[in-house]
Amino acid sequence: MVLLATKINSETLTDLKLRLLSSIAHIICSQREVKIYLADKSFIQLPQNKYNLRFIKNCSKANLVLTSTLSNLNSTCLKKPIFVTDYGEYIHHKNLIIGALFWQKGRPVLLFIKKNLERFHVKLPPTYSSYTE
Repeated sequence: MVLLATKINSETLTDLKLRLLSSIAHIICSQREVKIYLADKSFIQLPQNKYNLRFIKNCSKANLVLTSTLSNLNSTCLKKPIFVTDYGEYIHHKNLIIGALFWQKGRPVLLFIKKNLERFHVKLPPTYSSYTE
């Protein structure tokens, strides 16, 4: 497991989540504005349109799914690139997800699954290679 080092001193947790999510989403989707289907209550309060992210309620129109659990996703959502925010879901569903972003001991942890990135034709920049399994 690899910890993502970041400065939190002048940054709120919401801003940090948004910045990390924006970075991940734009790498995965390669679009100016990324449409994200949110199925994670800890991200629900994030502001709209910051960092060129748009949170939508219709999974079929999403470029990326962000969820804490796969159990509440329908079959349409399961065909999209999925990022989980729970370590347990990451361990149990490595075959369905492209990665995870969760907090451990007060720090963000970022992980990508190489074979699933390849399935969605996502090429990570070299700076993210240490976060790949």
